[in-house]
Amino acid sequence: MSWLQQIQKDFVIALTVGKSLKTAKRVEYKPNWLNANRSVDFNIAEFNFKNQRGTLVRRGTPMGRKYSLEIYFQGADNLTTATQFMADAEYPYAWQITHPMYGALYVQPISMTLDDRDYNATKVICQVMETLGAANRPNINVDPVEVIKAKQLSTDITTATVYEVAIPNATADDIAGMQDNANFLKAGATAFATVTADAQAAVNAYNRAWGEISNAANGTFAAIRAIQYLINLPALFTNNVRNRVAFLAGQVTTMYATLTNLTTPRRKRLYENNVGTIITSMCTATVTNVTSTDYRNRAEVIQVVEYIVNSYNTFVTNLDTLQTTTGDTLDSYVPNFSGIFETSILVKYTVSNLLLLAENAAQQRTYRTEKDTNVILMAYKFYGMLPDDSTIQRVMDENNICLNEILQIKKGRDLVYYVGV
Repeated sequence: MSWLQQIQKDFVIALTVGKSLKTAKRVEYKPNWLNANRSVDFNIAEFNFKNQRGTLVRRGTPMGRKYSLEIYFQGADNLTTATQFMADAEYPYAWQITHPMYGALYVQPISMTLDDRDYNATKVICQVMETLGAANRPNINVDPVEVIKAKQLSTDITTATVYEVAIPNATADDIAGMQDNANFLKAGATAFATVTADAQAAVNAYNRAWGEISNAANGTFAAIRAIQYLINLPALFTNNVRNRVAFLAGQVTTMYATLTNLTTPRRKRLYENNVGTIITSMCTATVTNVTSTDYRNRAEVIQVVEYIVNSYNTFVTNLDTLQTTTGDTLDSYVPNFSGIFETSILVKYTVSNLLLLAENAAQQRTYRTEKDTNVILMAYKFYGMLPDDSTIQRVMDENNICLNEILQIKKGRDLVYYVGV
């Protein structure tokens, strides 16, 4: 079939509309379409070898594709149809799309922008991402909060045991490496803390870790567990989930910069343990101290997923870089399989749980002001007014509105807001 024949097929978006699946009904829209851009990310691992130019890249399975769809509702009733489409799209069920170029798609919308400046046509730009069908979704029948917390604890104990088996008694250089990492972790945690109690907890954990490190020549398990506790504290701090995960992701990036200094197998073991613990802490942060403002929209949930996946991929790639070609010499280093395997299971479970949350999170919408207005009117339009003025503050926070825009928002300003059932 030629491309011309393909694009003449109908573009169909099928939505499920209703408060529950028992009473829901299927509705179809057949808008005109213009552009459709798609992208796909792969799970990859990079391998770099000494005295060898270039990088060996091994590609794993693809993640869900992302599409940018530009659709149009035309005709005398285009405004009514577009408005009804936007309302139907608020239900959390996945869309089934039949696209002339890309075939059948099963997607969840991440954000939508409506432009009705032209009287005879309404343009809607949708950012959507492929999601697993019901038959292929992970079966999560237990409380994911308890699973993730328990799994993190068992994984950290496993990796601490792995370190102890490899290095039962610390040398002076081992102790120096532990102290360097503890200093870095304390500085980061105290700077990130927004309340005095969190900062004090970090100082107390640092002092405890320093004491255990000083005694590591007699055994390393207690010292490693104390460092792991210090690593995990920012995941429990008083802050939103996204900020906590982003902070921990930044620590992974910072410790990546020390890679060239890891010249001994023992220093590499410490890196493996400490950075692996940061990854497990990121998973715990997604289910700890969660408030009603966390996971409020799909774009934020996907961003948390990307922080975790990218940090884990960086971690695994770095271990491949540190690994030696053989494991039978004094300077050999091969990452421990059991610790990495448990960490990967925790990451996959956490990401699966987040993707399920994304399906029920609000969708992002964008509104372009048609005339000069103000934040109070926009708050009323998007969310309605509440006695505590919280919707006004919400609009300000979501759009970075500062003092100069409180009284007047200029015509043509794009404002984001979120809808969901």
